Amino acid sequence: NAIWSARRAPLFEDYISLCNRYFDAEAATLDFVNKDSSLAVMNGWCNQKTHGMIPKMLNEDDIDEYTVTILANSLYFKADWKMPFEEGATIKADFTNASSNVSQVDMMQQQKNFSYVRTENFAMAELPYNGTTCMDIILPDSGISVSKCIEQLSQTRFDAALAKMSSKELFVRLPKFDLDFNHELVKIMKQLGIVDVFDSEIADLSKMGSRHDKAFVNKAFQLSHIKVEESGTEAAAVTVIIAKDNAVIPGETDPIEFNVNRPFAYIIRDKQTNTILFVGKVESLN
Repeated sequence: NAIWSARRAPLFEDYISLCNRYFDAEAATLDFVNKDSSLAVMNGWCNQKTHGMIPKMLNEDDIDEYTVTILANSLYFKADWKMPFEEGATIKADFTNASSNVSQVDMMQQQKNFSYVRTENFAMAELPYNGTTCMDIILPDSGISVSKCIEQLSQTRFDAALAKMSSKELFVRLPKFDLDFNHELVKIMKQLGIVDVFDSEIADLSKMGSRHDKAFVNKAFQLSHIKVEESGTEAAAVTVIIAKDNAVIPGETDPIEFNVNRPFAYIIRDKQTNTILFVGKVESLN
């Protein structure tokens, strides 16, 4: 975590102490008017914390003389599959995108025992990494969109599916992919009930620092990058919040074919705590 404030709007020492203590957050003061030097510091932090997966999180139009504070959170994940895919087994295969167009992709494949569950409208397989983490692949049934599947997948239903998983012999076919995402968060946060902080008239950030009594959040977004290949997975995400002020079931004997040849969702989680580290969906591949 990191938090940068404008020189004209320094953070209170008590607030910096809380950030350090509870969020292990770096805190620094920057001259946002000098865009080049400020962006170099913040984008350099992003590049370092994501090990180069997200080299840049802010552009010149993200900051101006009215910017008072920028908060950033980074997450980096890298793990090898417990049962890696053999590179020689990867083939070219069709992947049907959400638009119904068909793409040729590099399809990894292997046949082994994996935790698996079949539900009313999707199948899910758990692909373990070395250590305590895994990737859950959620494959909607034909005719059910991945977006619709995710909408119906509450935490309760996901937990119930996990509880029903059992070891099955699967023939897994999973496309290699290397994707970037850019998510605007303001609309999502408002839907979750976080509203006042975006309203310049009623937002109250006064406990953060001087000149924050008239500040409000005007931008919130997340950048993420995930790379899945034969050896394992590497992923990173950066979430940025910018505040300005007002001045501004098949048979048991045969292997079950788990062919991920259409849009799917994935969840990377820690199996010991069930903490979800990454969640996403893949609707199209080139």
